[in-house]
Amino acid sequence: MYDKRSLIENTLFRELKQAWCLECYPKKTEAAVRGHVLLTVTTFTLANAYRTKQGQVLAGRGMRRYRAEEQGSKVIVFAGEHYALFDIEQVLTVLGVHIKHRFTTSRNHAIQQPQLPHATCPL
Repeated sequence: MYDKRSLIENTLFRELKQAWCLECYPKKTEAAVRGHVLLTVTTFTLANAYRTKQGQVLAGRGMRRYRAEEQGSKVIVFAGEHYALFDIEQVLTVLGVHIKHRFTTSRNHAIQQPQLPHATCPL
């Protein structure tokens, strides 16, 4: 247990204090100190994340592409007190909308999902 504490103290805190100037505040006001600490720790964390292999992959792909690939195009559908998360293509297919360009990898992905009862959509 002591070894882990020592590792954190000697690597993380020392790096933040000495190399990242964590204790060199631009002003002595509470807001300035809080802002400086927040920005310094955030930048430190991002820099260390970038140094990892996964961080390099993410930086190469870009955040917009990563989110599109990982999350797809989702929408929240509310019905009274209930809600659910669906692919936008599923919702449009159920509503009878013809989709020219699909986001999903499988062309029949939205059609393969169970069909909901016909609902009218006042537009």
